[in-house]
Amino acid sequence: MADFHRLYKKFSSRIGAIESRALSIQLQIGRSPSWHLRSLTETMVSDTWQLWCVFCRNLLLSSCEGGHSRKGAPVIARRGDNSWKRVGYEAVCAFRGNKPKPTKVIGSLYQEPTWGDQDKLIDIVGCLSPSNSVQLLTAFGLPLRGPKHLQIVRNACAHKHRESISKVLALEIYFVSPKLFTPSDIVWQVEASSGNLGMYAWLDDLQVIAGEATR
Repeated sequence: MADFHRLYKKFSSRIGAIESRALSIQLQIGRSPSWHLRSLTETMVSDTWQLWCVFCRNLLLSSCEGGHSRKGAPVIARRGDNSWKRVGYEAVCAFRGNKPKPTKVIGSLYQEPTWGDQDKLIDIVGCLSPSNSVQLLTAFGLPLRGPKHLQIVRNACAHKHRESISKVLALEIYFVSPKLFTPSDIVWQVEASSGNLGMYAWLDDLQVIAGEATR
């Protein structure tokens, strides 16, 4: 039986660690060489994206397996095969817009979908249909841009080409007078809606969504 309180507590603790890491990097702005600051920032963005994806994966697997929410509400296990191979297969089908076939599974972790993709999470929840679907859909449907913006910046940092960088430039409308020379620069720009630097605004969004999803 999954413990959603423990799942959220672990995620929240790691978000806190990344916030401390972000502050440490922020203090080096103007002091460290630009290449060093860029390397630290890109690694932090990548680690944060992986943390979010792992949390979403664990949350959806736990929802299928059953357990208790942070408020103590029962999450009833789905009937049938709730192994990671079956759940992963159904999630891939939802990700690609295909109908799952009975008894079929994936064979390895690399076949799993991008669990943290905000555009696809709603489809994945709809396909898996765990008993806490309403709570998950409410959480993933919140009008918060953190996961999507984080994904765009992470992709641009990992794959620097015209298309990925253009997606980062398209985020400028959400920031106050941004000055961008590399994709990671947007991490340290002020987000208009929150007044926080991009990285901290995204971390706040991730924590709010995680809290609502496990509530």
